[in-house]
Order: sequence, then structure tokens, then C-alpha cells
Amino acid sequence: MTLTEWLETPIGSLQQRLWLGETGDGEVAATVVISGERDDRTSAALATLADTLPKVKYVDRVSRIGGLLGELRRHTAIWVITAMALMTLALLWRYRRHAWRVVVPPFGATLIVLTAFAVGGVPLNIFNQLGLLLILGIGLDAGIFNVEHARKPAAWLAITLSTLTSLLAFGMLAFSATPALHYLGLTCLIGLASVWALVPWVRPGPGHSTTSPRESEHV
Repeated sequence: MTLTEWLETPIGSLQQRLWLGETGDGEVAATVVISGERDDRTSAALATLADTLPKVKYVDRVSRIGGLLGELRRHTAIWVITAMALMTLALLWRYRRHAWRVVVPPFGATLIVLTAFAVGGVPLNIFNQLGLLLILGIGLDAGIFNVEHARKPAAWLAITLSTLTSLLAFGMLAFSATPALHYLGLTCLIGLASVWALVPWVRPGPGHSTTSPRESEHV
């Protein structure tokens, strides 16, 4: 049986991805999958062994995927920090001395999540950071509603329903057995609950007005 005939059989078809075929210099190439548990020392030994053999290259797919996720995590962290800075500037321009009432729910919830992860030893990965972006968005909405419609029952009802539906949609993922979904859900569960708990503490008092000085000149 030739190699081509073997690859066309039901069993051989499962190994077609291992056969790379002819190369540009007229030779052939194939992939050998190494199974079993490996630590950093084993991977380093395999990489060293591959370097000593001609035309052999060791590919550690787990390390490559880990490096890619690490790079994405760094980029996402930059986006989170940039979003927080731009939000602060925009809210200072709009609400002046009342801007802190808007930023406390999203920023405070973010700080609570990071503190809880640090105390609990939960690793910070890209899925946590995606959850932080969601917390910033929902927390910002809650803060704006809280200031724009101070002491109105409808505003508090809207904030509660928005937080509750988001908790049901994303927070319940904390109980998932899939690590990516678990970390995303855990971040949203802690963060969104913190947003809802922080809103009453920064609610403006009776008679509060959110009209900016620029708008008051035209009233």
C-alpha cells in the first residue's frame, strides 16, 4: 500500500493533516505529534533536540497561543486605560464638579474586581479585561442616569433592570466549566453587582441640578 492509498483509507484520513507533502526542493515533509504532559523543561529539551537535527523544527503550539493571548491582553489593558482616561475628560467637561458621581460606579467597580482578584489569587487574562470593558460601559450608563435623573424612581428602576439583565446574561457565565467563559462571567458578576451597590452612595441630594454653566446661560 502506498502512502497515497493509506491516506485515502478511513483510518489514514485521520492523519492527512500530518502529511505536508513535497517541499520546494523536491523533498517531503511531515508532522509528528508529541502527546503527553510537558513542562517548560521538557519543551526546552525538545527545542534543543530539534536544533541539533537538520531540517527538523519544533513547534510548541501551546506556547504560541499563550504568547498571542498575552499580546492581546496587553493591547486590551491599554484600551481599558485609554477608555477610562477619555471617559474622565468627557465627564469633567460635561458635569464639572459632579463628574465624580458618574465615574465612581464604573471605576469603583473596576477597582473592586481587581482587588478581589488580587486577594483571591485569580489570574488576570484577556477574558477578565473584556469583562472590565463591559463593566465600564454599563457602569457609565448607570452613573449618567443616576446624575441626570437624580432621585427619580424611574431612573433607579432603569439602573436596576439594566444591571440585573446584564448579570443574567453575562454574570451567570461564572458558573461555566469553560475557563474563558468562567473568567468573563466572574468579572461581570463581581463588577456589575458592585456597580449596582455603588450607585446609591453617589446619588445626588434633593434639589440637585445637572445643568452645566454653558447650558444655564441659554436657559
